[in-house]
Amino acid sequence: DMFGPGRLSQEAVDFLRAPVLKNPISRTQQAFSAFVRGEMFATWAGPIQTAVGVEWRSDEGSFRADDLVFQGDILGYTGDAPVNGKEDVAEVYAEAIVPLAENSRFAEYLALEIGGRYSDYKNAGSADSWKLGLEWIPAPSIRFRTMYQRSVRAPNLLEAFQETFSNGVFPWVQATPDEDPCSASADPIGNGRLDKCVLQGIPASEVGTWEATPGTPTEFFSGGNPDLTPEVATTFTAGIVIQPESLPQLQISLDYFDLQVEDTIGNLVADVACFDPGNTTGIFCDKMIRDPLTYDVVEFRENRVNKGVLNTNGFDTQINWSTDLGAADVVVDLIYTRMLENSFQETAFGTLFDCAGHFGWPCNAAKDGTTYMRDRVTTTVNYTNGDFNTYVNWRWIGSSTIPIDIVKTLEPAGPHDYVITKIDDVNYFDLGFGYQINDNIVARLVVANATDRSPAFMASWGRAANTDPGMFDIFGRSFTLSVSLEY
Repeated sequence: DMFGPGRLSQEAVDFLRAPVLKNPISRTQQAFSAFVRGEMFATWAGPIQTAVGVEWRSDEGSFRADDLVFQGDILGYTGDAPVNGKEDVAEVYAEAIVPLAENSRFAEYLALEIGGRYSDYKNAGSADSWKLGLEWIPAPSIRFRTMYQRSVRAPNLLEAFQETFSNGVFPWVQATPDEDPCSASADPIGNGRLDKCVLQGIPASEVGTWEATPGTPTEFFSGGNPDLTPEVATTFTAGIVIQPESLPQLQISLDYFDLQVEDTIGNLVADVACFDPGNTTGIFCDKMIRDPLTYDVVEFRENRVNKGVLNTNGFDTQINWSTDLGAADVVVDLIYTRMLENSFQETAFGTLFDCAGHFGWPCNAAKDGTTYMRDRVTTTVNYTNGDFNTYVNWRWIGSSTIPIDIVKTLEPAGPHDYVITKIDDVNYFDLGFGYQINDNIVARLVVANATDRSPAFMASWGRAANTDPGMFDIFGRSFTLSVSLEY
């Protein structure tokens, strides 16, 4: 109340106060499962463990937000589009662990893991998945492991059945005309975009002379797609675990991972898909709607689609060491991830772009702040002495840059002048203290981000507070004090 507390009449309060919001949600899930598992028979190395089964699942749901949240009168509330749909799936599967050697000259243990599954979805179609793995322990101090498998993920109810809705209105061309690939200053003819610009409704005679108008309001639409098919992932992992007999408190593991997902499910990014050099036929160019008089883009239609390939590979390293100091124990954990590749295709026919070590468009076309650092390390040192416990946690996040080379591929006239082109390394330190007061009461104090490190700032490439809130700490130094009582 800008005039002071207690000044509003009851009539004024009733006028300002929103009624109770009603957002009806319905979800019905049914499932049936039957399986048989056990030892099929024994080989020279031991019994074969098997499992065979069938499953049936039904998932039906609906959601509708209150009409009031779409009127813009309630601060802090926005409405999601309605969802209404059903998916059924029937599956059959079999898997087994087959020992090949045990306590032999070349192996303490050697076993093969195999499995397969067939899934028949009512809407998304049929898909099969399988796995083939091997575990080998040549000696007590060393173990090798590898797995090659195919897995699938069908679209969920939101992805398949959400109604098309508007994400808002804001300028697509914000600063300069050459942000539009069909604008004369972006040289659409020289860059081979004439046909794509004509597909969007610009007369051929205007291409090369027409200039886009910065600041033109553009409305962005998205929603579900009932014609989606399952994502299909092919993954390979291989690793080694070492635990020296002379240092049983030390364990080191190194794993290589290579993950490839085809037909990935996500919202179409129409401009990336249309003007991708690999898009020779102009597919999806009609999802950019231009004004028939001004030729400026006034709508984007970016519902969910089956996109192209998503590849990522790299190494995970973990070191665990502990020691007994007599009256106290110390445990050290270190986890290091090195990303070698993180590439994507906006469409199955598009160019494959590698975003490892980058942030910003087009790697983050959604502008949600997601970053793709190559290196990350988390180290924790834990000290326990009787009833007292303390730890220090160090998180190191490597640097990343704007993907200039990728931007040049999509926008030969660019890149534009970026305010921020690099995010430097970031270090966070967390402290924790605990004390067992008695058998039933424990007190704990946690100091997160003890050095009060600010989050990395990436200007306009992160709508979520201009940073990546999933990667960086956005709250600064914070304290948590808790007391737990257990009986």
